[in-house]
Amino acid sequence: MMVYTVIDPQSFNYQLGINFYIPQVLLIFFLFIQSVISHRINSGRFYKMINYIDTVTKQKQVITKLYDELSRREEELYRKNQRLMDYTEELKLTDVKLYEYAYFDILTGLPNRRRFLEKLDKKIIQSQSDGSIFYIVFIDVDSFKKINDTLGHDMGDEFIRQVSERIKCILHPDDLLGRIGGDEFALIVARNLNEPELLKEIENIRDNFSIPVKVNNLEIRSTASFGISVFPKDAQTASDLLKYADMSMYKAKNLGKNNVQFFQKAMKEEFIKRNEMEIGLISGLKNKEFFLVYQPQYDLNSRKIRGIEALLRWNSPTCGVVEAGKFIKIVEEIGLIIPLGEWILEEACRTFVALKKEYNLEASITVNISVVQLMDHNFISTVQKVLKETGIDPKDLELEVTESVFIESFNQIVNVLNGLKDLGLRLSLDNFGIGFSSMNYLRQLPIDAIKIDRTFVRDLHNDSLQFVGDIISIGHNLGVSVIAEGVENDNQLSYLLNHDCDYAQGYYFQYPLDENSLRNILKKNQ
Repeated sequence: MMVYTVIDPQSFNYQLGINFYIPQVLLIFFLFIQSVISHRINSGRFYKMINYIDTVTKQKQVITKLYDELSRREEELYRKNQRLMDYTEELKLTDVKLYEYAYFDILTGLPNRRRFLEKLDKKIIQSQSDGSIFYIVFIDVDSFKKINDTLGHDMGDEFIRQVSERIKCILHPDDLLGRIGGDEFALIVARNLNEPELLKEIENIRDNFSIPVKVNNLEIRSTASFGISVFPKDAQTASDLLKYADMSMYKAKNLGKNNVQFFQKAMKEEFIKRNEMEIGLISGLKNKEFFLVYQPQYDLNSRKIRGIEALLRWNSPTCGVVEAGKFIKIVEEIGLIIPLGEWILEEACRTFVALKKEYNLEASITVNISVVQLMDHNFISTVQKVLKETGIDPKDLELEVTESVFIESFNQIVNVLNGLKDLGLRLSLDNFGIGFSSMNYLRQLPIDAIKIDRTFVRDLHNDSLQFVGDIISIGHNLGVSVIAEGVENDNQLSYLLNHDCDYAQGYYFQYPLDENSLRNILKKNQ
């Protein structure tokens, strides 16, 4: 139909001729070619479209996967951010704790030494600027070691905590209290007070210390010693102010504890002398400057030697020969008494063993023992070592302790004494009557003898006659021997004989002797 429409149909002959079909064939071929080309074109577009759709689908899958990954990462980052925020809070809390640990005492909550010094430095700068004065007060709990040793460190800590709370309650709000050591406190008082006014306030704190502290239903009694330095009168640096307050506090302790002392220049001179003596004593032990002298003890009935007391002396290069009473306390405080005490014990025992063998002595050697030695957990083993190395018969060794040692820790000291008695030694109680004498306590002591302090013997007159007689009676009632020391004249000896005192020693009989002089005495008494 299309052919007849395009080509003129009127001439049939023409339509039957070849010329009629050529155009139609060409047209059909053209249409075929056009159709093929169109098909090719459209097929390419189709496949491109299919590929595009496939690519888009894959990209969508990738994007979806990436989105899921990003969502997961976002959640993970959120969790990490939360953890970081928690860590940040923890770090802030840790910083606060570290600050508290660095600047405040954990037990009492008071400023520690570091914080106190910072505050003190600032106060010095301020006072230098405005010309004001202020006070440093050192507070030390008396005999705190005894509390720790007898009741335990937990009880000691609770005692310190309650003491600090008690002090804080009575302090002025403008004062600064710090804990600078185990049993030491320091106070800055920067108010406009003169020394008498300050002393009145410190006395109030001191009186408050006398009130018992109740810990675990147990009442603990103690006192405190106070030392005070003044800015700028005494010093203008923090270290000097603290040092001078500390010196003053130790002066208060040396005066019997439980009192208040302001710094004085003489204390500085005493401190320098003490420091020089400490250095001298340490080098003295190293250089073998210590030696022993010996004072016989006599039986008042037979007048025979019943014992020999070994006494320590120091041949100081600067001071000459120094008696033990002038330096033994320092030796104890600086810890030199442990090695020195062992040397004394060994030297005395070796000497006695040689003298007993040579002169057939029926006596004992007496060695003074410090409370520091008795508190040393190695002391009994040290004595055992000396007994073994010197070969002395334990019954020939008498260890002498002062009455005041029991104030430190009665139960612990008694346990040590019982351990020494188990070794077969003799024990005597020196300075009897000075302050501890309690019959309840004396009955618990494993002692063999008591020594009447020389002060009572020296001052024998109407006022003390009965007292000395009572001491002799107490000794005999306890079943122990009584030794009087410091006997110097006939009147003293006569009184002691009349009251049945067992033994005596003193200048009346013999001065302390070196070993050679002692040998001469023993030779004469053979």
